[in-house]
Amino acid sequence: MKELKSLVGFGLACAELVADLADGVSFSLISKVVQVAKEAKPAFKGAEVAFEQYVGMTDEAALEIEQWVVSEFDIDNEKVELAIESALKAIIQLRVIVELLVPKKQIA
Repeated sequence: MKELKSLVGFGLACAELVADLADGVSFSLISKVVQVAKEAKPAFKGAEVAFEQYVGMTDEAALEIEQWVVSEFDIDNEKVELAIESALKAIIQLRVIVELLVPKKQIA
């Protein structure tokens, strides 16, 4: 589940960063940008394993991921499943964009 948590966490952290940037750029966001940037490579590197974990997830594993998201990202229980699915969809789209912009050997 480590890879799935990493991937979901990266997707949600990106979303939080975009929301914060929508309020305007400030020096206080620099540490958040650096943290999200550090999470990118491990998240993308483990993406295939993470998606396999997601597809084969048991009810117990799903509950574990949901509880982790609620505690890490302050998302209420009613929206956690949507948040996880949205984060994974966003990562898929982000990966497509990255592959278009960056030669494959640099992101592997």
